This record gives sequence, C-alpha cells and structure tokens, in this order.
Amino acid sequence: MKKNLSRMGLPVGFLVLILLLLVPTPPDLSTAGHRMLAILVFSVIIWMTEAVAYPVSSGIIMSLMAFLLGQLHLLVDPRGLGRIDISGVQHLLPHRIQQMHHRI
Repeated sequence: MKKNLSRMGLPVGFLVLILLLLVPTPPDLSTAGHRMLAILVFSVIIWMTEAVAYPVSSGIIMSLMAFLLGQLHLLVDPRGLGRIDISGVQHLLPHRIQQMHHRI
C-alpha cells in the first residue's frame, strides 16, 4: 500500500499543481502568492506520499519556484522588454545600444 502511494505521489502532485495554477487568482492575492500556494500544496503532497527523496524534492521545488516566479515579468510585459534604467552606465555602452535604448 505504501509503495503504491509513493508511486502516485509525484503525478498526483503535478496534477494538483497544474489544477491550482488554472484556478483564477483571487483578487486579494498576488499572482506570486497564488503560484507559491500551488507550489506549497504540491510540496506537501510529495512529502506526505514520500514520492521522492527529500534532496530531490528540494531540487524540484526550487526549480518550480524559479520557473513559475521567474516568468511573472512576462505577465506585466508580454514582450519581455521592460524599461531598464541605464543612466548610470550609459558612458560604457556603445553608441548604437544607447540609440536602441532611447527607442524603447
């Protein structure tokens, strides 16, 4: 019984993670908070079922955090071209890059 539970832990964890990410974000919760709650529930499932070793689970969890939270800037600016302040290092950049920055 315990072996069957541990085999199902990882697929069930990922399924629940995806389902929670598809649920609309509540108005009082930030997108990052919504994603972190989904990762927390995923983590609890894989820890309770002992689907993978703890060091492996920490690697999976850190990767999920990096991927899901690292993509948040694309929600704000889908092109990924957020404004970057280069005023302090403008003199180090070639003239062509400075012109490109002013067009953005």
